[in-house]
Amino acid sequence: MKALEHSIQGLIELVKYYKNEYEKLKPIELYSDELERKRFIERRKDTIREFNQASYGDVSLKVNVKTFLKNILTDNKTRHDAIRFSNAYTHLKDDFVITPDNIEEFIKFHPKSLSTEMKFRILLEHFKKSHYEDALVHMLYTFDWMKPREDKAGEKSYFIDKDDIDRAFKTTRVKINFEMKLEILIQLIYEQTFGNRKIDELLYQRTLEGVSVGSYGLPEGIWSKRLKDVQLPKASDAVSITHMNISIRLEFLSLGSFDDLEDTVMQLIRSKDGATINDRAPHYQGDRQGSDRIVAVKPPLGECYMAWVRIHGRQAYNLEELIQGINVRDPNYEPPDNTEVLLTVLKLVIRGELNLYIHGAQNSGKSTLLFALVDLMYPELRIRCAESKWEALLRARHPFRNIASFQETQKVGNTEGISLKEVYEKSLQTEGEIMILPEIRRDSIYSLFITTGNRGAYATLFTGHTKEANNVPLEMGNSLLTSGQYSSLNEALRSVLATLPVSLQVVVDKVTGARYFNLFEFRPRARQIIDYRQTKGDKHLNLLESIAQNLFRDEGAYDTVPIVKYNFENNRYEKLNDFSKTREEQIYYSLRSVDDRRELRNFKDKESQRESQIERQVSCEKDIQEAI
Repeated sequence: MKALEHSIQGLIELVKYYKNEYEKLKPIELYSDELERKRFIERRKDTIREFNQASYGDVSLKVNVKTFLKNILTDNKTRHDAIRFSNAYTHLKDDFVITPDNIEEFIKFHPKSLSTEMKFRILLEHFKKSHYEDALVHMLYTFDWMKPREDKAGEKSYFIDKDDIDRAFKTTRVKINFEMKLEILIQLIYEQTFGNRKIDELLYQRTLEGVSVGSYGLPEGIWSKRLKDVQLPKASDAVSITHMNISIRLEFLSLGSFDDLEDTVMQLIRSKDGATINDRAPHYQGDRQGSDRIVAVKPPLGECYMAWVRIHGRQAYNLEELIQGINVRDPNYEPPDNTEVLLTVLKLVIRGELNLYIHGAQNSGKSTLLFALVDLMYPELRIRCAESKWEALLRARHPFRNIASFQETQKVGNTEGISLKEVYEKSLQTEGEIMILPEIRRDSIYSLFITTGNRGAYATLFTGHTKEANNVPLEMGNSLLTSGQYSSLNEALRSVLATLPVSLQVVVDKVTGARYFNLFEFRPRARQIIDYRQTKGDKHLNLLESIAQNLFRDEGAYDTVPIVKYNFENNRYEKLNDFSKTREEQIYYSLRSVDDRRELRNFKDKESQRESQIERQVSCEKDIQEAI
């Protein structure tokens, strides 16, 4: 075996060799004491588990594995003699121990030798010291990278290129000491042995919303006539991050070749259940770090290997912060006025135990709002959450509350999977008082909610992708028809309206990224009662007209009544209507404190008084104008 070179690749080969030899070590050759041998076996078992799970596990596993690498690369005393002096690696005893004096032999940090990618790594490591998991997002705003610019195709888009990194590196003037050099070197080795290749560090920036690879650029074998004078990116060059619902291309960062793209995707989908992409399964869905969601595809389903990681480690904002828009980073953003009325109505809805549907476009922040609404619930209530993928993480937010979450599972080997429908039905049997269903996409679950929403739990909160509030009952009615629960849309609508009283619409401002919220109540239209005794004079014609209208009246008709709505013209939340009498009574009897019931009365009375005052003022001004 040839001697290793003093390079990163040489260190990677050393690490791989050491790992294989470490896993084969015989404890009897290391320790004479039986207890020491047993301890070594357990310690090695844990270390091997961390090797295998590091790429999709939480940050603690990554830290443990990197510490293992650091120890064997910086301190020859930590290496086992049985490995260090075997075969052709005997020369590793001294000259492959990294020190401040020789680290530049393995990786160059001279400014003239630094690549753009290495400058980015140095900047990220620098800002991680002060901003930790928010380092990259902090850089986006510090260096003004969150503005659309004209790209090489002449289109407005979001990207970070080589020049952006060079300018940022020049202005920051990072002090590169041995600790930083060693950290970057260990990270580079970790990525190629246990981690997620060049995007590994991005996956631990928890205030990002997502990372993707292979989803732009040209796939292998495809060429373009467009922009002949511009070097077009390959799909293997395609690394993007998502922040504030905006996809940002990292044009300075390339995965390398198409083989490297495939390797990155295959590394991303490593999981403890052994699921992989193969010829029979050209797509993959899974999790990492307990909550991050991965979707990956391979040809021929996709044009090339592609993967998307949705990061769920974003900051858990409370309701007041979300309504005030504290998560909006646009410097020109102005928080809306009169947010108190929205907070009040949401508190009444949640504590009044109304079934609530939160709806809006994809990635509009529905789930974030849903989890924040839990803060308004009475702490003694038992909460149950049924999910298709771990996302809510409510115990992390409320560790002292009675909360149980359940997840849909896939079939693994001979073990049958559990559908979301079964998860929801089972969760209803666990003494839950409040049900939470984030991200409903299937008609069968909508149907199950409608048929069970008025039984068992006090209230159910769930999210979906209906954009307009007026379409909510219709879409749910169609779900009942699709699932075979009803044969008539009118019957289905009556069931929907009896179960779902209110909805909360989430609207995203495309300019600022701010979210605004509108609360609606669905009110079935009462059938008109006709007095057939009124047949004299002109009333006879009115009666015939009323009869005709009533005969053709849609029995499932309803009104979508705005209760509180955001007014974009004056940047203010306004109360437009009171709750219906039926809904007001339901809220009143569900409230568990005198103060909350007083707030319900004030919500109606104060607004009514304000409206009366406005009417009197308008009338007075009219009288004055007439007098003039």
